Amino acid sequence: YMSLFYTALKYHFCIGIMTTFPLEISTIPLSLGRVNPRWRNDLLFGGLFFLTRILYHGFLLYRWYNMAAPPLTLWPICAVVLVLHSHWMYSWYIGYVKRLKNGKGKKEESAGTETKEKAKGGRLFGSMD
Repeated sequence: YMSLFYTALKYHFCIGIMTTFPLEISTIPLSLGRVNPRWRNDLLFGGLFFLTRILYHGFLLYRWYNMAAPPLTLWPICAVVLVLHSHWMYSWYIGYVKRLKNGKGKKEESAGTETKEKAKGGRLFGSMD
C-alpha cells in the first residue's frame, strides 16, 4: 500500500486513490476474523462489502462517467473493477447461504477433515507449512 500511495502522490493520481479508499473498509472485519476466528462476522463483512464495493463503487462510476472535464479518465477502470466486485459479492452470497444451510456442524466437520489431511502428510492448497 505504501508504494501505491507514494506513486499516486508522485504522479498526481490522488483523486483516484482517495475516492476509492473507502472501498477497503470491508476488509477490516475480514481481517479481524482471520486474526481471531471468534471475531468473524460474515454479515458485517457482507453488508460493508455491498455498501462500499457495490453501491459506493456504482456511485463513483456514475460520477466519473458523467464528469464534464475529468482530470483523469477513471471510469473504464472503475467499471471493470465493479464487475469483479459484483462477482465477489455473488460468490460471497452463495457461500453464505451454503454455510447457513449446513450450520456450524458442517464447518467443524470440514475443519476435522483438514486436520486429518495434514496428519496424513498431505499438503492443503494455500497452506503455509
